[in-house]
Amino acid sequence: MTFVPGAFVFFGLIALVVFLSVVIVQQGTVAVITIFGKYQRVMTPGLNFKIPFIEYVYRRISIQNQSVELEFQAITNDQANVRFKAMLVYSVLNQSEEAIQNVAFKFVDQRSLMQALIRTIEGPYGVTLPQKNRPKFWHCVRKLYLT
Repeated sequence: MTFVPGAFVFFGLIALVVFLSVVIVQQGTVAVITIFGKYQRVMTPGLNFKIPFIEYVYRRISIQNQSVELEFQAITNDQANVRFKAMLVYSVLNQSEEAIQNVAFKFVDQRSLMQALIRTIEGPYGVTLPQKNRPKFWHCVRKLYLT
């Protein structure tokens, strides 16, 4: 039996390619796949395969309920500084590819998504938002982000 170093290198490369092509997506999440930075597809939970060195897992997005605590400052119409501290509970209800794309590419992280959402809608309704204008707020959220 002769020793062939080229065979070990060849089988090692094959094993590496197979190892890099397997992607396991955990339950309750989806993975967004890009090819050279351009959106390609969404991977669902379970065992998935990708083209190694070409396809890249851009982001894993949780589709379960999540909570984010936000703290920021705003100035009211009468020039008073108001500090907001809010706990938001949210989830991705519509799991279509278009909705997942919007969540993956629109904002850098969850915190910036939630801050942009609150700042966009907080302005017209003022600082009394949580108590008085909740139905209007949620209608505006659905119109902006769920369509």
